[in-house]
Amino acid sequence: MIDDHLIDAFIACEHKGFLIKKVLSEFLFDDFDVVQKQLKKHYKRRFIELYQKDGTQFIYCENTHFDQITVKQAQNYLVDICYGDSTYHLHFDLAYTKLKELIPIYPLITENPTQEDKLRAVVKALIFNAQNKKTKIKYVLFIKGETVKTYKIQITSQTQQGKKVLLQLNKLSVGELITKPQWKSHCTICCFQKICRKELQEKDDLSLISGLKPKEIAKKKIKGVFSITQLSYTFSPKKKLYFKKRFLPELKALALREQKTYVINPPLLKEVETELYFDIEGIPDSKNYYLIGLIIKDKNSLRKFSFWAEDTSMHNFIEFLDIIIYYADCPFYHFSSFEITVLKYVITKIEQAGYRQLIESIIQKSINLLKEFSENVYPPTYTNSLKEIANFLGFEWQDKDITGYKTIFLYKQWQIEKRNNIKEALIRYNMDDCKALIVIKDWLSQIERNEFITKVSSLKTQSTYKFGDPEYIIPEWKEINHFAYFNYQRDKVYFKTNTILKAIKKKSSRSKAQKPNQIIIFPKPDKCYFCGHKKVYKHDDKAKIIFDLKINSSGIKRWIISFNKGRIRCAACCKVFNINNFNKIPKYGRNLMIWSVNQNISYNISFRNIANSIKEQFDIHLPENETAIFNSIIAKEYMETYQNIKKSILAGSLLHIDESPINIKEFEAKCYVWVFATMDSVFYLFRKNREAGFLKDFLQDFKGVVVSDFYAGYDSLECAQQKCLIHLIRDLNDDLLKNPFNEEFKFIIKHFTLLLRNIIDTINKYGLKRRHLYKHVKEANRFFDNIFTKDFETEIARAYYKKFKKYREKLFVFLNYDGVPWNNNNAEVAIKPFAIHRNYTGGLHTEKGINDYLILLSIQQTCRYRKLSFFEFLKSNIKNI
Repeated sequence: MIDDHLIDAFIACEHKGFLIKKVLSEFLFDDFDVVQKQLKKHYKRRFIELYQKDGTQFIYCENTHFDQITVKQAQNYLVDICYGDSTYHLHFDLAYTKLKELIPIYPLITENPTQEDKLRAVVKALIFNAQNKKTKIKYVLFIKGETVKTYKIQITSQTQQGKKVLLQLNKLSVGELITKPQWKSHCTICCFQKICRKELQEKDDLSLISGLKPKEIAKKKIKGVFSITQLSYTFSPKKKLYFKKRFLPELKALALREQKTYVINPPLLKEVETELYFDIEGIPDSKNYYLIGLIIKDKNSLRKFSFWAEDTSMHNFIEFLDIIIYYADCPFYHFSSFEITVLKYVITKIEQAGYRQLIESIIQKSINLLKEFSENVYPPTYTNSLKEIANFLGFEWQDKDITGYKTIFLYKQWQIEKRNNIKEALIRYNMDDCKALIVIKDWLSQIERNEFITKVSSLKTQSTYKFGDPEYIIPEWKEINHFAYFNYQRDKVYFKTNTILKAIKKKSSRSKAQKPNQIIIFPKPDKCYFCGHKKVYKHDDKAKIIFDLKINSSGIKRWIISFNKGRIRCAACCKVFNINNFNKIPKYGRNLMIWSVNQNISYNISFRNIANSIKEQFDIHLPENETAIFNSIIAKEYMETYQNIKKSILAGSLLHIDESPINIKEFEAKCYVWVFATMDSVFYLFRKNREAGFLKDFLQDFKGVVVSDFYAGYDSLECAQQKCLIHLIRDLNDDLLKNPFNEEFKFIIKHFTLLLRNIIDTINKYGLKRRHLYKHVKEANRFFDNIFTKDFETEIARAYYKKFKKYREKLFVFLNYDGVPWNNNNAEVAIKPFAIHRNYTGGLHTEKGINDYLILLSIQQTCRYRKLSFFEFLKSNIKNI
């Protein structure tokens, strides 16, 4: 049978509902289920008393079936009625009936109904409406806690989700549904928590890690990661990984597997003479912060304070502030952002300016210890809760069964019963929280000196298939492995016995004489550079060799130029000197440089392979680092061309923008390369982050239309914008694959596809011409009206409803312009050459290197867009494309 208790349990946790159907009766009710029932009974009684004063009549039915109530009795408030049959049994604490309508009234223990509260009411309404043909439930009322105000919701707002829950409940009742445990916030007050936790720990379940959300867990399972141990092996200790997101579940899994604490960046907590630790307990939805715990720690003493409030008058905060006014310059330690949120709220309620300034000072001096565990410190605990971390460090609470979630119920119970033992338990728990803060802070401040802590920077990536030396456990193995290297064996071992290798080495050691193709002789100077004496003569026959390439229509060949003019000696002062320009002549010629640059930029050939190719094809020895210098020299030479491309792009009427990440040696966080493209030009720009604020100044003179993707950074641009509809189609397609049976979502896709199909037909026939496209503006407006007048219930449909509403003015801008495309393909095509280059370089760029590369890539891609040869352009020595 499906009753209220099963519905409540199933909505809180599906597995809890499953267990209730199977286990013994003593497990059916949690300790806090009883407390909740007492609270709801109290609020129901208050509601009845309040309305009875106004003359309203309440009929006490004492679990009478609704069908047995007469019509006359039904025109009033009913207390404790039930409804159901052999399959369902529902109970309504309060209800109001009128002709052909039942309005259930549910007492809440909170001020506002949660999503679960609404869903419970809707499921019961669906059951009632399906069984009763005469009377229907159209909406329900909630009694909002102590205020006894009512909150109304329509059943239709949650119908679809309620039907899904009801379907699962029906399967559960007939034994067709088998669920698996999953750890969630409700578990802390559930009677089955020990059973589920034991089962989850045996399975090494991912849900035990609190930082992993259900959607993330589902994605990891698709990739074949089903346990914490499996997740731990996906952690890579590369530095760049630390900055992708704040919390790294892979590192937390590694800490659990190894039972070690891992540290990314050690906390910087200064040791001072006086420290303050505080913790606030309260009911957030009613803004009732009833208890503040404070410990003032000096070198030799701990002073403890508890500030309790019987009401919401804020006098406990006044007492708290009167104590800490003498310690305004000391650090204030707390755990989580809750305390700061409360203090910011108190500022708005306290009238005295002095107190407000003091609170602002506390907020500035406060240190949130949880932030360290969210970003830098990973102990072997499943969660980063205060209780679990402190327990790991050996601290224990006096009342072990109380948690932060349970204090809400305890305080509400105290409000009703006013029992001192409840108040004392809450104060004890709050003070233990402050003591736990001291334990955690002391541990964090000494973490660098702790020999059981492992720094992530000291870890090495281990892989069976990677090149390079593994980390050998036995030192002798490393030396033995060195003797097995190919070059060592070939040159030191096999060479001693193999006659073929001896002949090869002897032949390769012979150097070929490279004769110069051109000899240039510098004229002797007329006088000495030092004393001006006219009698000078040649001191030696020193020559400088320049390696270059000679390029003509029939091919390319090596070209060696010899500058023959040795040093000069003065007959008068006897000083030896070089001719002025002799030392400024580069070792490699310009043709060799532009050939190397073209290989690197146009064909993505690495510097090492370019050097090897030059050696093989032209017999010119070229160090690998010289090829990188060539890029820098040519980039500097063409800086003017680069700036001219930028000017031409900004002077146009259409601009495509995109961005892509890159790793740079000097920066720990990800950097970005931005591309600005038109139909005939491409301009690349390096930025240290993805912040789009610079675009306002960059595009201040641009008067045309910007085509971009849906990155929020573009939303602040003041010029006309066209969002890429291809990006939107990809997103719609991905979500349709995940939600193939969602009728609401399919409704959106159907109308959007029909509109876009008509527009594309016009574009294919007439091109991007406003006079033919403008007729579709009315169709686009009708599409938006169809979407915005619908009341969507599913999450995915509501998400796209909001997206279409946000970007309504930017989705079909191209209908109002000539030559403006509806997609961002121009920028995407321009970003591909950079992406290919980034992949093969593996993030080995420096900031200067990437800037040089982007200058040359901008010129190369602009030549490509204009159907020109990049190599021929460099050969021409012309600076304007």
